[in-house]
Amino acid sequence: SWTTVSGATLTNSANQDSTTTVNNSAMTTIDSFAHATYRGGRYVVSITADQGGGDIKYETHDLLVTHDGTTAFFTQNSVKSHTGTDLCTFSVDIDSSNFRLRVVNGGGGTNVYKTYRNLLNV
Repeated sequence: SWTTVSGATLTNSANQDSTTTVNNSAMTTIDSFAHATYRGGRYVVSITADQGGGDIKYETHDLLVTHDGTTAFFTQNSVKSHTGTDLCTFSVDIDSSNFRLRVVNGGGGTNVYKTYRNLLNV
């Protein structure tokens, strides 16, 4: 006989993924969430950078984020890269009612950011 086990119901967190392409070195928001709903969480960000001329580079970053309702904070736990320099610089802020995860490309090429986040409720 078979026993069916259902998955756990998550009531204090939310998961989501997204993809954002950044074609320049301007500060760009790659993800945001309502800071009144979520206190913080974790992002895993995979970057594919097209440096031109067939030069493709890859990185994966692990970030922890939080806020106090006014100011946003983050720490980068780890980065796995095969490049000599970081492909981007991360920052966070609060803009109106949203917490924002932002990047500046480390070069003039195109970066594709694939993000996975797990947020915890306030």
